[in-house]
Amino acid sequence: MLTRPQAEQILEEILATRSEMDDAECKSGAGNALQHALCAMSNRHDRNGGVVFVGIDEIARGMVPPFDLTPYLQAPLNVLDNDLIDSYIKQVKKIRPASQIKRLSREEVLRSVHAIAECDRQWHPTPTGLLFFCHEPQRYLPQSALEFLHLWEPELTSLGPDNSRWRLNRELTGTLPQIITEAETLLLERIATRGIINGFRRHDEPEYPRFAMREAIVNAVAHRDYTLRGSRIQVRLFPDRIEIHTPGGLPAPVTVDNIEDEQAKRLCACCRIWALWKSAATALTALWRRCARRGCRRL
Repeated sequence: MLTRPQAEQILEEILATRSEMDDAECKSGAGNALQHALCAMSNRHDRNGGVVFVGIDEIARGMVPPFDLTPYLQAPLNVLDNDLIDSYIKQVKKIRPASQIKRLSREEVLRSVHAIAECDRQWHPTPTGLLFFCHEPQRYLPQSALEFLHLWEPELTSLGPDNSRWRLNRELTGTLPQIITEAETLLLERIATRGIINGFRRHDEPEYPRFAMREAIVNAVAHRDYTLRGSRIQVRLFPDRIEIHTPGGLPAPVTVDNIEDEQAKRLCACCRIWALWKSAATALTALWRRCARRGCRRL
């Protein structure tokens, strides 16, 4: 429960910095904006909700850049790796042959995808730039790592033959595309497969659709709340299911009830161009459809 002195301290900080916080917003009065804010705060189970100050002119989000687009002042520009930037340029050329990206300098490319931003006439990486073009983004954003757990039993607290909870506990680091690929590889290595006979030919299929597993990981990475520094995405592989836990509540106006129809964006500046991002509604609908075809049960 938030006490009055705590609320007053938060409000003072908001008014002093002219910037709303991740778990504190200002609204001038009743209306759809207030409803969306209350919805977002009520979904934040990881941090016991949030606070909305009513009767105070809203500090427009457009005036304060989103977290992933703000210059990260603690990181110099040279932490962005030229090889990763060149790899990105090649990827864009491959996906979009008509793209004019080949005519741009590296700096112009980084500006075009909001990977760098200016502050006091100095250019710095943004969190987006660090997450995609820095070899060690966890040095600056430790919360961007992913924890992969392969558990012995269906219950999280159950122990295996060696009295440990998991067969494997591994921290995945690197750029977001690298983390996604490594998590997908670990799942494919460790889930069961079944042989499918088609005429005189046999091929093996993983227990869970590969598309669904990758889509679930991509959505977790693209839509997590990167302002929460003390928590990571967890991929938990149980004998009977896969669980993916993403830090942060559902962004307004998405709720558990309308998640298949409603859309919201968090980290989309680079994800869209990497062909990693899809709207949550479209991606989840496709994911559940693929799982249903394979006979997977939705919990």
